[in-house]
Amino acid sequence: MSKEIRIITYHRAVNNGAVLQSLGLVDHLSKLLPEYRIKILDYRHPKMEVMEFLKILKIYPKKPLFGLQRLLIFRRFQNKLPIDRMPNIFGFWKIVQYLNKLSLKAIFVGSDSIWKFSDSYFLPKIPNIFWLSPKLKSIKISYAASAYQYQENLLPKYRPILSKSVNSFNAVSVRDSETKNLLRKIDCRKEISQIPDPAFFYRIKKTVARDKLIKFGLKPDRPLFALITGYCDYQIKEIINYFRSQNYQIIALSIFNPLADVNLGDELNPEEWAEVFRYFDFCLTDRFHGSVFCLKNKTPFIAIESKNGKIKKSKKYQLLHDFNLQDECYLNLFEKNYSQKLFQKKFANIKKNWQKLIVGKIDSGLKKMERISRRFDKKITKLIK
Repeated sequence: MSKEIRIITYHRAVNNGAVLQSLGLVDHLSKLLPEYRIKILDYRHPKMEVMEFLKILKIYPKKPLFGLQRLLIFRRFQNKLPIDRMPNIFGFWKIVQYLNKLSLKAIFVGSDSIWKFSDSYFLPKIPNIFWLSPKLKSIKISYAASAYQYQENLLPKYRPILSKSVNSFNAVSVRDSETKNLLRKIDCRKEISQIPDPAFFYRIKKTVARDKLIKFGLKPDRPLFALITGYCDYQIKEIINYFRSQNYQIIALSIFNPLADVNLGDELNPEEWAEVFRYFDFCLTDRFHGSVFCLKNKTPFIAIESKNGKIKKSKKYQLLHDFNLQDECYLNLFEKNYSQKLFQKKFANIKKNWQKLIVGKIDSGLKKMERISRRFDKKITKLIK
């Protein structure tokens, strides 16, 4: 009997959350199934590789090589991942044949937005290997898969093949309610579990992140405000000016932002990025995994919407709702009643109640996530063992 298990996910994205969720899932499954060898299948979709390469062409006057340096620091880190390299195979059915030849015990797909589909040139068309195939002989499991912001007008075209694919899975779990609703629309007859993103499983390590903060001129005796958004509109400017008036140093993580004092998106690898949150006094993020690592590090933060859309479809809102923190730590900059005074009121409330009330909610939310994950993990062990 094969003792090999593989994970197919977005491990090659130049995105801290994508890399850390893949590592978190490897670590989690290795604990759950210690007798199996678990690796990430090094599947590289050509168009997605091109998309990541094209990002280096965007030039920022303050840091012209930002995109290139960011790509290089990620590739060096990603080359050390627990991966199973595969030959360059093009074509969905050829990949299916290759996977069958490996005689794997199980294939996991997830997490992240691996099930998203659109008419974008850079996203893989349906059918693609992230939805697997009924012809695969291995046990097939989706782990917190997401189709977040899929292109709904393409659903009639793709519904038959997606329905056939997902109903061939042995166990199905998704990360968000939008994906759960999609599976219902395509007549998924499997039980659908909604579980946390495996980035929560990632174990934060001690790194040189703090040394790098000091190296780039940040003063330990002054408070640090971290910014994870590329937007520079007037709402963001108002927020940054407010923190500057309070003597905060402004740091941009992940995405380049010209309003920051220091940009670290091309200086920290994913491991360092995961730890650096613990040195911040406050964080503003429009990214899902930015919110996840604020929660994991118990860093005071507000998650914002920097694009207009339905709040109930927001993955950040859903995440904070799961922690019962949507009133304290979530803010939609497009709400009609939004104002700088509203932001400052939320910030003051967080400062006042962080240790007294909010940290307790985080602890309760993390325990709740463990219980939810455990229920799905029982299905996995029953299937595989």
